[in-house]
Amino acid sequence: MARTTNAPDLRTNSPTPNNGLHHPGRLSHERTLRAVRLKPDYPDAHYNLGNALLHTGQPARAIPHYEATLRLQPRQPKACNNLAITFLQTNRLPDAIRFFERAIELDSAFADPHNNLGVVLSQSGRLAEAIAHCEAALRIKPDYADAQRNLAALRERQREAAKQP
Repeated sequence: MARTTNAPDLRTNSPTPNNGLHHPGRLSHERTLRAVRLKPDYPDAHYNLGNALLHTGQPARAIPHYEATLRLQPRQPKACNNLAITFLQTNRLPDAIRFFERAIELDSAFADPHNNLGVVLSQSGRLAEAIAHCEAALRIKPDYADAQRNLAALRERQREAAKQP
């Protein structure tokens, strides 16, 4: 995802132009939309269309496709993680938290939702919990750069909060 200064780093679980999705724009939309129309009960088609929409800045349009994926394949942690990101991007914080937690419940060794939940909890002022989730992400994946940056920023915020009278 694009990074801005001091912005937390969220991680989606979908192909990027270098690892499977040839182009995250119009061509991907057309192919994945065609796949959904041909096989509406195929969870991967919905998941891929959700990914294409999410990566082109259309999180609200991605939501029903991730929800369809989870209706068809309820134990899909990557779809939970990406659905949570769409909820976060559409200002549905409680739903984002719920689906990051669900992704972790489905696969506790999946680092991305731990990191992402840490980001969301930090935005809610729940620093200790946020730190714990970023630390969990790093126990799973020690070289996880986004979680390292997020954890450093969270610890700095915690130090600053401790200095306040």
